[in-house]
Amino acid sequence: IAALPWVLRGGPPPRAHDACRFAPGRILRDPWLWVVTAAAAILRLPALFDSLQCDEFMSLDSYVIRSMPFSATFYVSANNHIFYNLAAHVMVELFGVSPAVQRIPALAAGMASIVFIYAAARLYVRRPWALAAAALLAESVVHVRYSTEARAYTILILGAALGTYLLALAGHTGRTRYAAGYAITTILAAWAHPFMAFMTVAHAAVVLAGGPARRRAAALFALTGCAVAVLYAVPAAFYLAHLHNLDPGGTAASRLVQLVGTAFEAAASPFLGGGRVATWTWAGLAAAGVAVLLRPRPRLTLLLAAPAVPAILSVLAGPWEFAIFRFHLYLLPAMAIGVAAALGRAARGWARAVSAAAAAILVVAGSASTGLFHAQGRTDDRTVSDEVNAPATSGDEVKLVMETG
Repeated sequence: IAALPWVLRGGPPPRAHDACRFAPGRILRDPWLWVVTAAAAILRLPALFDSLQCDEFMSLDSYVIRSMPFSATFYVSANNHIFYNLAAHVMVELFGVSPAVQRIPALAAGMASIVFIYAAARLYVRRPWALAAAALLAESVVHVRYSTEARAYTILILGAALGTYLLALAGHTGRTRYAAGYAITTILAAWAHPFMAFMTVAHAAVVLAGGPARRRAAALFALTGCAVAVLYAVPAAFYLAHLHNLDPGGTAASRLVQLVGTAFEAAASPFLGGGRVATWTWAGLAAAGVAVLLRPRPRLTLLLAAPAVPAILSVLAGPWEFAIFRFHLYLLPAMAIGVAAALGRAARGWARAVSAAAAAILVVAGSASTGLFHAQGRTDDRTVSDEVNAPATSGDEVKLVMETG
């Protein structure tokens, strides 16, 4: 992983002002970025105090309130999002047991993902449209939900946005600190959720296909890969061992349609009745944006879009659970940047009115759906009642029995 940026390097050396213009210290000083981030945090606060869902409660009871060595080595269920549960354990030790405290790492990762999707988008589009990508993520109800759910899904989003930014910047400037940042980001994100490995595999394929690997880069890649394999062996083996218990659930084509449909519906308007216009607007703009970016920046665009390939292959070859979009939230930054790129290109040409109308559809649908999310709650029949949560907050053991129809 650490060697990918060295392999990515090629072509003329970057100009000094380019490296400075895209450096984190300059990009993250944008005041409007922090206005968007602050608004996003305010938008998420009401849901931060909701009752725990079943999966959140099971994580709390099985891992978060246990010792850190236990949480890092005990895999009784797929609920052990290892890195997230360790972070939640630290929060609980510092501030006590409560739904809001358990969700602090998810909220922090969600806010950071908004910041770094802006940073990543600046490599592809102009500043106003990078802000638009951050704003789309900020008001997206799927992002609002998982920023206030004590699970590792916002770490997938953060890993994708920050990882893409650092990898591209490391390849552009050749600076080791960006390479090290990329390695740390992807390893911790994969330790939080194993599906993050799909993004790393896609990045490796793009980088290695771009030209012959240097001996030094190949050696670093092999050594880093071995180290990550050792760290990752136990949880990966656990997940793979449970695949035989999963139902294929229909044809490969139907699973693929489910993934694509739920991805854009979740991003656009899952809580809004008749939201298909917004869903198709998201899908069309994201696809158009990738096409727009391919011509001027082909390799950089492939870094952004390539993770969709292993995601699709996993859905075609794997069980129906792999078609659940929350497992593939590492695709959300690419979707938002694609939408922003398409809007930006249309706004410069004859389709300015179309761009404005599409942006209005996305803003209205996202705002309305997020408002309904706060008004209706999570509408999840697995939500644990306050009566079950109360003993958990006092430290008592609770056995949760789920009845399915």
